[in-house]
Amino acid sequence: MRRIRKIVETVNLQGEFVYMADSLPEDACAIIVSYSGETPIYKEVIASLKQKKIPILGITNIGDNMVS
Repeated sequence: MRRIRKIVETVNLQGEFVYMADSLPEDACAIIVSYSGETPIYKEVIASLKQKKIPILGITNIGDNMVS
């Protein structure tokens, strides 16, 4: 991402997911990486991102889940 001059922020603590989603600028894009795609905190994060109309790219292992 640095080569194409894009800033990337990562969140390692679950408690920070919602804060980060709420603080993203309008021109952001969210990438959610999850094995199951069913971690409960994602429901709130995805709702926040959708409300702000921020595009979401979900990468999961299991096909039919909340993130996909």
